[in-house]
Amino acid sequence: MRFAKLLALLLTLLLGASPVHAGRDCDGVADLVDFGSDATIDNFTTMTFAFWMVQNSATANVLLSKDRDTAWELRQFGGPARYRHQWTTTAGMWLGSTTIVVGTLYHVVVTYDGGATTNDAAITVNGTAEGITETSTPAGTLTTDDTRSLTLCARGTPGLWTDTTMQNIAYDNAIWTADQANRHRWWGRIGSGVEVVHPLHTTKLANEGSAVANGTPTGTTMVGIPRVQRPGLPMMGMIGH
Repeated sequence: MRFAKLLALLLTLLLGASPVHAGRDCDGVADLVDFGSDATIDNFTTMTFAFWMVQNSATANVLLSKDRDTAWELRQFGGPARYRHQWTTTAGMWLGSTTIVVGTLYHVVVTYDGGATTNDAAITVNGTAEGITETSTPAGTLTTDDTRSLTLCARGTPGLWTDTTMQNIAYDNAIWTADQANRHRWWGRIGSGVEVVHPLHTTKLANEGSAVANGTPTGTTMVGIPRVQRPGLPMMGMIGH
């Protein structure tokens, strides 16, 4: 599987395509990227995160996390994406409606306002708001995550690995509007002020956002990814600038 992905990337480069057609691949065994814990990315009460993804096999689990047992995670098990946020008494869990299909490109945006237990997480897939099912109602008070790393492709402990290729990670201490989510979908950025911005088009893992959140990889490789087309524009990579 890994050899085939590397071969696809090599052929893409030899054929002269833009290097934007690449993403960071996690093997589902022990790969992850750790963006650390810092006051600039800890304890967001209101939050948005977004990314492009391709699920590579049935080994599906945590996509992005601030440690599932003490903070939050987004994961999927070959079905819809599920967001979990820890509260002191009972964690809140919300299930989307789009089944994530292996080998298919998706743009995912999650927003959550932890200011009240009555607030539901919102999940948007490929520009369409998901029908949300609350599978667990939060109770108590929102937990803190000030010692937990923001991690890609695994929970923060780590574990619960996923075989997924990811690109254009953003994590923001704000609730994005639909226009901002769409801007991230087609341009990779919504403007200035976002805490964590990692294009993942290359091996670079220096944060391009305003926070202290450089990435440290364990394993992972750069692989080729499908293309998308911006409305009214020529064919591009998964996303471009």
